[in-house]
Formats: sequence, structure tokens, C-alpha cells
Amino acid sequence: MRYSNTIIFLLLLVFFACKAPKNLTQTETNNCLEDSIRLAFYNVENLFDLKDNPDKEGDEDFTPEGEREWTKERFDKKISDLSKVITSLGKGSAPALLGLSEVENSSVLDALLEAPAFAKGAFKYLHKDSPDRRGIDVCLLYNSEVVNIIDWEALKINFPKEPGYTSRDIVYAKVAFNNNEVAHILVNHWPSRYEGMAISEPRRVQAATVAKNKINKILAKDETAKIVLMGDFNDEPSNKSLKHIIQAAQSKNELQTCDFYNTCNHMVNDKTKGTYNYKGKWSFLDQIIVSKSFLNTTKGFSSNGEAEVLAEKWMLYYGKKNEPKPNRTYGYKYYGGFSDHLPIYLDLVCN
Repeated sequence: MRYSNTIIFLLLLVFFACKAPKNLTQTETNNCLEDSIRLAFYNVENLFDLKDNPDKEGDEDFTPEGEREWTKERFDKKISDLSKVITSLGKGSAPALLGLSEVENSSVLDALLEAPAFAKGAFKYLHKDSPDRRGIDVCLLYNSEVVNIIDWEALKINFPKEPGYTSRDIVYAKVAFNNNEVAHILVNHWPSRYEGMAISEPRRVQAATVAKNKINKILAKDETAKIVLMGDFNDEPSNKSLKHIIQAAQSKNELQTCDFYNTCNHMVNDKTKGTYNYKGKWSFLDQIIVSKSFLNTTKGFSSNGEAEVLAEKWMLYYGKKNEPKPNRTYGYKYYGGFSDHLPIYLDLVCN
């Protein structure tokens, strides 16, 4: 009888041990190898090599003999400076996913990947020469130990009303995180405001339409697809291209009718913040926009919907009125700074 009671007691212990809830970590819940993944975008301002491409009218200035006197010493300093920013941007190493704009070609990207910011991890890039008049492109750098590329393409932007006008391609990538969760990334650098809003806004609307068409194809196959648009849009979150074409919500209350959310919304009314400064006024030309499937999800990676700008004091220039602005490489002359834009980043957290 004593042995029978002992056996029953042991069986009860096993039963209740099996029924007891297991305290799973976030990583164990979704098989994530990383607790978070950082997405970032940075307009690096005129990262040219030293050679003149005769097919491009804008890059001859960036040669040792050109107007900008773009020497190897200045190029090497630029790479070193960018590495410092990117290291800080990724908290000690480059972010797992980093979109860049204003890069000339693969040779400057090869040089950048040799910099210390990319020493930890196995970084690669997606890039294709675009038809941009100046010869500057966008690209996506990624840590192949954290992110796998399933498919990618360069989306060309045509301008039917201006057949001779060209712009940067949009780099699209279908990626898998290390929990095998799939996401879609679009890296953008839309036409500038150089000729004024009346002339330039329709060009950005056209760029937005190309991006939107790709998004619609993705959502037609999977309405819960996780999608990120990042880049220098040369428009504010409230402008037509982003608010009406991409339909990026400006508040979470709008997500009932919008598929996307602009993660800069919590900062746009702060006059001391921005990614670009023109005549003392900050603006958010660089943004990260996410599909609402990244918000309030309990599966895989999610976002709180709040991007941040990296604005360390050593990245800034303080003028006569002690007002900060990005410490740029070039203006009317060589300043030797980092870039005329500040980078923006967003963390995706594993549930």
C-alpha cells in the first residue's frame, strides 16, 4: 500500500508539471535568433568614386581635377566618417538592414563594406546602376547572418509626361528574417524639390505610384504581408505622394482605412527634430513607413510605430545662432562633414 501511494504521488507530480505553463522567452516563442532587428536609412550625400563616367553629366565634378576637388584623401575621410555614423546607428555595428541613397556605384559600396562598421557580421548589398542623370543610386545593405534575400529587383520609374526625365530606381527586396518570417523592403530616393513644388511634385507622385503598384501586387497575394518603405522621399508625411498615394496614416486612428503607418508621426510637430535642415527649418524628408501588419501583432517581429533620428552632437554643425544642422560634406565649398541628412532608424522586436 505504501508503494502504491508513492507511485500515485509521483504520477500526480508528472501530470501537474506537464500542465504547468512554460515561461517562454520572446526568442523561444517565435524561434527568433535575435530579440530585435534594426532597420535604418541614410542619405550619405554624394558618395562618388574618383573617376569620371562620361555617360553621366553630374559626376565629373567629383574627381581630383573636378570642381569639387574630390581627392582620395577626401574620399577616404568620407568612408571613415560614414563608418562612424553607421556604427553609432547600429549600436556598435551596422544595422541588420540599412538603406542608403546617393551612392554612385558598387565600387564605393565595396570600399564602405571594408570599413569598421561592417566588421561584425557578413554584410552584402543589393544595388543596380540607375538612369539617374547624376549617376547616384539607392541600395540595401544587409547582414546575411540575420537576413536572407529571397528575391529582389530594381523598380524603374518612368515619367510619361516627361520622357526625358530620369530618377533613381527603387530597390525592392523580399527578405526572410532568421525566424523564417518574410518581409518586403522598398528603398527609395524620390525626385528632388529643386525646381519648385509645381514642377517637382508630380514627379514624386509618379515615384509613389510605382511603389504603390508594387505594394498592391504584394498585398493581392497576402493581405497581411509585412512591408517597409524607407528612404529620402523629398516630401513631408503630409504631402500628396505619401498621404494620398501611399496612404500612410498620420495617426493610429486612421489605420482602419489605411494599410500603412508613418513612423515619424510622433516627431513631425517637434520643431527641433528632423532629418534635413533648410535655412534653419527642420523637416522629415527621410522616413520609414510600415504596413499596419507590423503594429499590434503577436506573431514574429513587430514595431511600436516610432522611428528615431540619430543626431549626435559630433554629427552636427552649429552656426552663428548656435542652431544645429547636419554637418555636410559639401555646400558652396568643401566642409568635410558627414552628410547633409541625418539617418533614421526603427527597431523591430520579436514577440
